[in-house]
This record gives sequence, structure tokens and C-alpha cells, in this order.
Amino acid sequence: MQQQNTHNIEIPAWYTEEFQSFLDSANLENASLSLRGSAIVLASGLEEVLRRLITSFLVDHKATDQLVKERSLTQLANLAFSLGLITRTESEHIRRYNDIRNALAHNWHSPRSMDDLDKKTLSKLQQFYEEYAAQIFHPTTDLRLFVQRGANFGIQGIFFHLWQRQSDIKDRQLAERH
Repeated sequence: MQQQNTHNIEIPAWYTEEFQSFLDSANLENASLSLRGSAIVLASGLEEVLRRLITSFLVDHKATDQLVKERSLTQLANLAFSLGLITRTESEHIRRYNDIRNALAHNWHSPRSMDDLDKKTLSKLQQFYEEYAAQIFHPTTDLRLFVQRGANFGIQGIFFHLWQRQSDIKDRQLAERH
């Protein structure tokens, strides 16, 4: 069911208050200039949407909840791919983003420039930037813009698709029950 806002723009049914709450958290971290914080918030959002996607697909039972409860982002991406819920490319991008998140989250200092990152992490960020931002933005050496425009922009796109896919599965299940 589509909603209307005050500007008379259709709002998709999957765009819930809960989804907006996640976006608000992610935007708050981005505004605070915290690379670590934004990476952690986006990764935790991906974990949650993957859990919901998987549980909406599987039988509603406590065994399903246990199956997804303690899994890492990479394990959830692998499971969702194995079930045919996400594409190989989405799975690869989620795993790559998880590596970036780990590099930012498990470092005792927050990187201030590209020189502060190891070559592997910088290479993964470069891939995101080239895939998602290079045609839209001018090249930059500003690490925050590089991460925000590349990795975060790309992962947010995947997040939107997964959230909508999970909503579509729920809608199909409701239609089948009636």
C-alpha cells in the first residue's frame, strides 16, 4: 500500500518509520565526520536488513531466528546468496564493505587521510568509488568524501534494494495467505 506525504509524492510501502530511523542514524554519523561511525552504522543496518530478508523468506519459527541471530555480516551475505535472495555482485559488495568496516572499526585511531589506510582497504574503497561514484563526482583525495561518495553511497543503494526485496517477500506471503 502506497502512502502520500504532504508534497503529494507517493511513498513506497516499504519506506517505513523504522527505515527512516535507520537513515537518520546513518546521516547523523556522516554529519559528525566519523568514518568509523558511519561504517559501523551502515554495516549494522545491512546486518539487520539481511536478517529480515532471510527470516521473511524462511519458515516463521524459532529455529529460523536462531539460524540468523548470531551470524556476522559476511555469514549473512553468504546465506542470503545461497538462498538466492541476493545476487553474487551484491554478496561480493557486502563482503567488501564488511572488510572496510572492519579496517575502520578495529583500528585504534581513526584515519584522517588516504595515507592512513593500508593498501588492501584503500584498494577496496577505490573499487567502490569507481563503481558507484566516479561518473557522478569529481575525483577527490579527501578521505571522508572518498568513503562517503564511494563505499557509503554504494552500500546505501544495496541497502535500499534489500529493504524493498524483504518488503516484497512479506507482501507476497500476505497475498498467498488470503
